[in-house]
Amino acid sequence: MKIAIIGCGVMGTGVGLTLLAKGHEVSCYNRNPANTNNATLLSAGARLCGSPGEAAEHASHVIVLVWNEAALHEVVDGTGGLLASARAGQVFIDMSTQLPQTSRAVAAQFETLGASYIDAPVHGSRAEA
Repeated sequence: MKIAIIGCGVMGTGVGLTLLAKGHEVSCYNRNPANTNNATLLSAGARLCGSPGEAAEHASHVIVLVWNEAALHEVVDGTGGLLASARAGQVFIDMSTQLPQTSRAVAAQFETLGASYIDAPVHGSRAEA
């Protein structure tokens, strides 16, 4: 399965490494290109991308793990964001912690494009990822 990870902090890196170990093809985007997690994911076989939209372009599933609402809007609505490449049938899984009204608004944006949006906030840290 082709999966994109948007946000390669502690949780995003853990999820990405787990998916790679299970044999999935993983494309990643990190807002901070200097983050050392990028090298970890790259050495494990992930493809690093220059924008969220590029990472998600060929993925059937897109997992978003960003820090806050501003970061979510940046990767969804910003230049090269996820909405620019979203397509019918694609599944977006937001594992960030957002306000319910934010999740509903973002979900509506994806649903108008025929994509699915799942609000799935996580709890834990690296070991749980």
